[in-house]
Amino acid sequence: MIRSAKLAELLNIFMRAPKSVLAGTYRFGPGESEVQVLRSLRFPIILQFRIPSTNWGERTSRLLQEHDICPASDYMALMRSPKQFQSMVDFPLPNDSLEGYLYPGTYQLAPLMPAKEIIEMQLSNFQKKVYDPLNKPADLPKLLTIASLIELEVGRNEERSLVSAVIWNRLHKKMRLQIDASLNYAIQKWRPLKLSDLRNIPGPYNLYTHSGLPPHPICSPTFNSVEAAMYPSNVDYLYYVALPNGHSLFSATFQGHKENIKLRKAALEVRKHRPGNP
Repeated sequence: MIRSAKLAELLNIFMRAPKSVLAGTYRFGPGESEVQVLRSLRFPIILQFRIPSTNWGERTSRLLQEHDICPASDYMALMRSPKQFQSMVDFPLPNDSLEGYLYPGTYQLAPLMPAKEIIEMQLSNFQKKVYDPLNKPADLPKLLTIASLIELEVGRNEERSLVSAVIWNRLHKKMRLQIDASLNYAIQKWRPLKLSDLRNIPGPYNLYTHSGLPPHPICSPTFNSVEAAMYPSNVDYLYYVALPNGHSLFSATFQGHKENIKLRKAALEVRKHRPGNP
């Protein structure tokens, strides 16, 4: 791009441009002059890139690749090698996956950025935004797994601690959690589940056939979900069902749950026949 280093050096002095170039990604066009190249070197490309809290690692890796930030395979390979990042954080990392520890949010990223730098940013944010503010909670694997279920199941912040209570109450009673989101993780797709999915998808992520929690977190939970996992509401709820408006109905008995299911069906029917609804 620069045909004469000496000319570029003189032009740089004449233009009173910075003497150093920031590390980053820059865009150049074919046939640009040295002046145009030097101007371009003042402005690295920065993307305001949002990583949703409902993403699991595979979904984030595909999103990064689609925006030409880093190859999905690089991101996933590093996700499966947690121990190389242990020295940069104060909390213990698992052996086989960083799922749940890579904090979501909006990051300033650049095209062709090393995946390692992105993961380091996310781990650093987890330390600053979750681990330290919550006074270094113990048993992170269990806590983050519960928080990830809350993150994917709850549409309203005020209901996080209630869903947390349902999960803890069912675990204490050795009831299966029967949470759909874990099955979506098993198939690595976010889609409505069928009754056949609940019966036929094998493995520990099927919380209809498997007791206890999934093997590890299934998304990147936010501070609010982790806090809710730590401090569930003091209620005896064992069931909940989501309404079309994002609210949930809770009950302590199966009979109450069946009544809430009827209310959900009625609300769905009203929504179906609302003018303008497809």
